[in-house]
Amino acid sequence: AVRRMIFVTIHFSLKSAIKREEKEIGIMKAIGVYSFSYRALFAVKYIFFALVGGIIGIPIAFPLAKIFLNQFMIHILLPTVFETSIIVILSIVVTVFVIIAFTFNSLRRMNKISVMDVIHGENKGERFKKIPGLFLNKKKHIGVPLFLAVNDILSKVKRYVYLILAYVAGISMILLVVQIKDSVCGPEYAREYLQIDTLDFYMDINDKYYDKLYRKEGSETKVYAYIKKNLEENGVPAKVEYFDTTVATLKFEEKEQSVYIMHGISDPKEVIYIDGGKAPTLYNEVALAYLGAKDNGVELGDIVSIEFNKYCEDNISFETVTEEFVVTAFFDGQSWGTFPVIMGKEFEGAVVNSFSYPFKLEMDCEKKDYDIYYKKMDDLYTDDEIKFIPKEEALNEFLVGYDDMFSLMLKVVSIIVAVVLMLLTVLYQNIFIEDEIADISMLKSMGFRNYSIKLWQHSRIMILAGISVITALIFIQTIGHLIIGKIASAMIHIVNFTFVVKFIPNFVIVPLSVAALISVFLVPVIKKIDTIQIWRVRNE
Repeated sequence: AVRRMIFVTIHFSLKSAIKREEKEIGIMKAIGVYSFSYRALFAVKYIFFALVGGIIGIPIAFPLAKIFLNQFMIHILLPTVFETSIIVILSIVVTVFVIIAFTFNSLRRMNKISVMDVIHGENKGERFKKIPGLFLNKKKHIGVPLFLAVNDILSKVKRYVYLILAYVAGISMILLVVQIKDSVCGPEYAREYLQIDTLDFYMDINDKYYDKLYRKEGSETKVYAYIKKNLEENGVPAKVEYFDTTVATLKFEEKEQSVYIMHGISDPKEVIYIDGGKAPTLYNEVALAYLGAKDNGVELGDIVSIEFNKYCEDNISFETVTEEFVVTAFFDGQSWGTFPVIMGKEFEGAVVNSFSYPFKLEMDCEKKDYDIYYKKMDDLYTDDEIKFIPKEEALNEFLVGYDDMFSLMLKVVSIIVAVVLMLLTVLYQNIFIEDEIADISMLKSMGFRNYSIKLWQHSRIMILAGISVITALIFIQTIGHLIIGKIASAMIHIVNFTFVVKFIPNFVIVPLSVAALISVFLVPVIKKIDTIQIWRVRNE
């Protein structure tokens, strides 16, 4: 989408430049000064921008990519600096050459300019055509400006293809970021891919207070059990269930795979499983992330070995053991190379050498009583002990960095798209006015006010913007979801990335924002119509 917008911007910039220099080009061709080097004068600016952009982009890309990867991707092996540098340099070289080739291809329009065009201009006849089924005298509810705009679009569809493609690309980029943000930072994603059942609230435990409880209770699991018991004793009907994770090694036949086992889930049946199989219950039963199991050739009913650290009888020292487990189910668990394994309900004894994650932080009460119990729970502890986060913010607090990252990405993409759409709209509208000076002059000579003529020009662009919005929505909901879904699924190793599409942001806020921006961009450009005098009709 970004490349398409870049190419369309270059295309229209060159088209506008050629239009402004049309007479000079025709005269130069008439006296025989026309060659490859002359065309290169128009292209050198974009070649320079491409080279400078590539040189500046190399040092900027590394830290930005590192920040992005550190916030969103964990447990993956990154390429070395040398490998990354080679990839970046090759990508920039290819991009620069593509831009150069596209630039010279766009300059082919110069070949069509002749000396006669310089003398007479391009308007050699009536530009408006009769469209079958569309007659102004039969349309009582359509004004002349709107009729002219619709007539223009229907009679010269090819004229607007590039602009529509650019609008579609820009709008699609914004919609895509909005939908990915809503999908990843939503409860559906946490439930299906992160195995988090419910987050009616979130507990941000102060480190000093946590250490105090840990020394008192002896384990992380018992810390959460203590908090749960305290809440219950004070009349707060809250369920506090965490599961522990332990880094381990799964062995099947001659293959070994790094995994993290999830144990301590009170009822593994509440996890969403892929059709077939049953939730692990017994000590020697496990459920595997589907794609991780598939990559290692594991099927339902197979016996796998897991090597992990296990406490000895004194519950203080531990040893590394290898035990066998039966695979009873598959689930769609997110992974970055180290895939998750859910242990049976009866499994215990593993040393917790990773983190504990909330499986269920649920307020077991009527919805209307939530605020009452939440305040009561919050009053039990100071912020120096436990800070409770309400339901609306709980998931974002847990997925710390995700929401901030996507919000920043949305802002950056929106700014880039807004700037590019502004440039394209201004360039395209300028070309329109240059092409239609004679038409505008004729309309003025017939008594049309400047307001009506501006409305014609404005309506035409807004209709194209509307077509682009609809096209972008259809594209994102079909092909966009298919392509990006497969890429996302491959990156985070899940079976199927499911998009969450919220009506208000996708079908109201984004379309209206784009329409408003384009409308604002048009205002200063179409003011040029006020300066066009009726005598310019002679060019016709």
